[in-house]
Amino acid sequence: MNKLMGDISARARVVEPLLPNCPSRERRRLRAYLALVLGDAAVLHLGFILAGLVYEGIWMEWRALMQAQLLLPIYFTIALYNGTYSMRVLTDWRFGVGKAFVALAISAALLNFVAFYTKSNATFSRASFTLGLIFSMALIVIARRFAAWMVERLWDGRVQNRLVLMDGGPEFSLDDGLNLSTRELAIAPDTQDPHMLDRLGHLLRNQDHVVVTCPPERRQDWAHVLKSAGVFGEIVSEPAQAIGVLGVRQYDLQQRTTLVVSIGPLGLRKRAVKRAFDLFLAVCGLLVISPLLLLAALAIKLEDGGPVLFVQQRLGRGNRFFQMYKLRTMRVEHSDHSGERSTGRDDDRVTRIGAFLRATSMDELPQLWNVLRGDMSIVGPRPHALGSRANDKLFWEVDEHYWRRHSLRPGLTGLAQVRGYRGATEREEDLTQRLQSDLEYLSGCCCAISRSCGAHCVCCAMTAPIRKFVDQSCGTEKLPLTRPELLSVPSPLTEDEPAALPSTLDTPLARSITSRPPFSVSPLRLSLTLPAMVMMRRLKSYTATSPRAVSLPRVTVTPPVAVIRSMLRPSALL
Repeated sequence: MNKLMGDISARARVVEPLLPNCPSRERRRLRAYLALVLGDAAVLHLGFILAGLVYEGIWMEWRALMQAQLLLPIYFTIALYNGTYSMRVLTDWRFGVGKAFVALAISAALLNFVAFYTKSNATFSRASFTLGLIFSMALIVIARRFAAWMVERLWDGRVQNRLVLMDGGPEFSLDDGLNLSTRELAIAPDTQDPHMLDRLGHLLRNQDHVVVTCPPERRQDWAHVLKSAGVFGEIVSEPAQAIGVLGVRQYDLQQRTTLVVSIGPLGLRKRAVKRAFDLFLAVCGLLVISPLLLLAALAIKLEDGGPVLFVQQRLGRGNRFFQMYKLRTMRVEHSDHSGERSTGRDDDRVTRIGAFLRATSMDELPQLWNVLRGDMSIVGPRPHALGSRANDKLFWEVDEHYWRRHSLRPGLTGLAQVRGYRGATEREEDLTQRLQSDLEYLSGCCCAISRSCGAHCVCCAMTAPIRKFVDQSCGTEKLPLTRPELLSVPSPLTEDEPAALPSTLDTPLARSITSRPPFSVSPLRLSLTLPAMVMMRRLKSYTATSPRAVSLPRVTVTPPVAVIRSMLRPSALL
């Protein structure tokens, strides 16, 4: 491990070629879309105001304004779904005019349909409404032509960052893209070198479209890099061009065909929703827990006088390094910045205050600042330290798909944590189970799962101190959430009993419930029912260790947890 950290530090000191820094054109596109939305609102109002002036001879005629205001929300709803505000609209004004005309025509038809059945169109002037549509269409043509002219003048007609990486493959270039040689930049798709992947992450940052031309033996490595970067990535393939494979992208001008190997897990709209969700929870969370953080910081300072925060380098989005903040829970002389040794339950490096902070997960709260900075998200794959190991293997040595989990921002919590996969990674299965959940989160509906996991994270954070106090008062051991059996197979009443089903559960129904893998439970259902399962588990643990409970005769009954699991079946919840 020390050799690995030494190699990384040595590489960091080597003078390497500077990477080109491309500005984010996605932010420019967002500003352009907002300008188009505001322009369309102004154009529709102006069109109907002119119609009222021409037909009624009145400036700002109230019926014309009412028609425009009724039409506007319907128009925006249809325009957002038919591509009126898309990337092509910024460069092709004729395409933008056609999309806007379709949205406006459908909106007018729907408004007249509703007004007819509600008998409210008697107050509308048909001539004024028709003139308003005509004037609005004429103004939309002018607005779209002006927008395309501004894009051509200010941005040279480029609304995307397109990058071509030449790594010894067939000749390929894009006229409106940046063509770079990997040899000149001293980069390579080395999936065993985190420092190299960090350089590639910075190179691919803000890129919307990446094409790699490389020999066949390096395609798999480049595919892993592109998938983990979260960009739209392609690899040039000569055999695909020769046999005419379908489902790929063809460039007639270059006479080349590319294989699309990555598209990114989220589109622009979903990323905007997810970021708004993160900012809302982070700001509200910091305002609410700031007194708690001050008390925790004071307790840490009074215990040993050391620093309050523990800052560690972690792997983030696009395999780029970032500094993650935590409340310090270990002694200063035993702080593990590389993450070589996983923290165990009875770790001698943990302080008394640190043990409480870890038990209640309060040590993770400063990461809300990472969320505000944009390094992390509320929900996402948990970031790992460089030295993290499973069965004495680095994480990326256990599974080659490990880097794909970095295509999104890391999170305070994730689907793996909601399912109970947390704690030390002593076995390779401890990592593969978490990795499977992380990849499922990336390939599924991230925004919906984020809301359910975020709600579960908030509930756990609010009730963690109370649960810790109850555990210590009752003398019961903290529930180990690292055991996947909590979500798949009923646990025995005591640790000495075999993990076999009781006779009352040895039925086809019970076998079908217990044979289901833990990944078959939906995230939303799991986030709503996991607290109840945890409470039942604690109650059973307390009654099993209570002297009064021990004196009672053993009776074979169906455990309450099994009843809850039977309620979790999809057929029972439909």
